[in-house]
Amino acid sequence: MSTKRKTYSAAFKAKVALAAQRQDKTISQLAAQFKVHPIVISRWKAQLLDNAEQVFQDKRAKKKSDDPTHDELYQEIGRLKVERSQETEDRRKKSKSNSFLLTPVSLLLVQDLHIVATYPKRRTTIPNSNHKKYPHLLRDIVI
Repeated sequence: MSTKRKTYSAAFKAKVALAAQRQDKTISQLAAQFKVHPIVISRWKAQLLDNAEQVFQDKRAKKKSDDPTHDELYQEIGRLKVERSQETEDRRKKSKSNSFLLTPVSLLLVQDLHIVATYPKRRTTIPNSNHKKYPHLLRDIVI
């Protein structure tokens, strides 16, 4: 049977991490006191030290993020749509101008090399009268 994973509140984590930071007791003593694995206490202590500066940050200061605003994103979308439409128009013009046309020289090559299209021709399922029909070879054999 599987056991449910324990989740601890942020207040409990902070309490344990501060006790570990004070270094009044060893981590193994704290683990026995709070009934938490010593590795978990070490991780919580490291997280406390890494994120301690966020406690003293001025919350009134505006965050300057590198994320673009909605207006910039919409401008970028519009620019990309225009580029895409121009590219598709260019492709259409090229495909019309570069369509495959048989020139007299290419027609001669096709005829000399006996190049034939590989797609199925019409009436391919109708049997030819010239083909000999063989009866089943095992028809008269008793097994």
